[in-house]
Amino acid sequence: MKKNYSASFLLVVIFLFSTTLIFGGTGQTKIGVMTSGNLFIAPLADNSPGGKLGPGFGAYFEYPFSKSFALNVSLDYNQVTVDKTPELQNNILLASVRGKYFMNPGGKVNPFLNAGLGPFSFTQSGGGAMPDRYFDLIFLAGLGAEIPISEKVSLSPAINYNISNSNDIDLGEGFDTYLNFSLGLSFKLGKTKKQEPARAEIERKPKTTEEEIAKVPADTLQDLKSKIEKKEENLEEYKDIKEEYGRKINALINMIENKNAIIDSLRRTKAQQRARSDRSKSVLPQEQEVSEFYNKSLELFRNKKYKQSAENFDALIKNYPDHKLISNFVYWAGESYNGMEDYQKAIHYFEKVEEYPDSPKNDDALIMAGQALLRLDRKTEAKAKFRKLLEKYPDSEYSKLAEKYLTF
Repeated sequence: MKKNYSASFLLVVIFLFSTTLIFGGTGQTKIGVMTSGNLFIAPLADNSPGGKLGPGFGAYFEYPFSKSFALNVSLDYNQVTVDKTPELQNNILLASVRGKYFMNPGGKVNPFLNAGLGPFSFTQSGGGAMPDRYFDLIFLAGLGAEIPISEKVSLSPAINYNISNSNDIDLGEGFDTYLNFSLGLSFKLGKTKKQEPARAEIERKPKTTEEEIAKVPADTLQDLKSKIEKKEENLEEYKDIKEEYGRKINALINMIENKNAIIDSLRRTKAQQRARSDRSKSVLPQEQEVSEFYNKSLELFRNKKYKQSAENFDALIKNYPDHKLISNFVYWAGESYNGMEDYQKAIHYFEKVEEYPDSPKNDDALIMAGQALLRLDRKTEAKAKFRKLLEKYPDSEYSKLAEKYLTF
């Protein structure tokens, strides 16, 4: 015989709400409200009563354990009617705990599967109704989708198949089942991290290593740059100073290039090496001078002389395939072709960097390959590069930018 479990049911509800409040305030938890429709399904459609659509509403908390899995705790009121004479109406109060699996995290539409169980208490009115409030257990499973409409607010349409562990809802035989169609509106609790504005380009800076220290008068150039930046308050004066020091910088660069050309010429003569007429600017020095030649090539890139820097890095790749900086040679060759807007060739070099798993340039190469693919309108391949960056290098300085590109 059924007993009244109102006190037990109230304790379960208090426990569930207390649990969700503990999870709250993390900046991850969601709170939501929903409206629903409920349709009774007869166990045997040919000789058992059916029902008509009944209203419902509820509230829920949701705590994500990861981007793909979440715990949902809800409290719902559902009205389920059964075709009898007279009509039998069930007023169901359901508390449930569900596990949710999201299939497309970060997408504009994020489908999910969910399953769970919970206790429910109900009263009946109509033909043959039970006279008291009763307590039972429901198992439920279904699917739906989460549709973000702002940073904190989402819509969640869903359908669930609910199965009671008894036959009390229709006073018949077999387990009682009904469909629940719902539309939820959820709000994220806590502060949302402010997203950085999207940038079309990334300022490319070589990572500081002993091998990449440029053999140029860096103090002189930095001093000139500082003097230029301090004159921004007066536009005309700023323009004059910029032009003046621009000429001095160009003169210094020309002087360095001429000096390097003389040194290269003397070295080739001493070593009796034959110079190629079409690649005279890319002839490599001896092995002990590779670092110096590499730094010179980086300086060419910084000064936007992309064609010359590309020739130099190609020569380094060809002549020193086993050098400890080979992955850097490959990466900066890709950067040079990217600067010349030869994106197809740039992608080839960025992808080749992945052949060196210990290279410090792997995350740089993935973000640059993704950007080059976007410029060629190859969005699917680009997003694959951004996802790979997030999976392999979650702490990379480019992680936030990759996440931003995935939302496009």
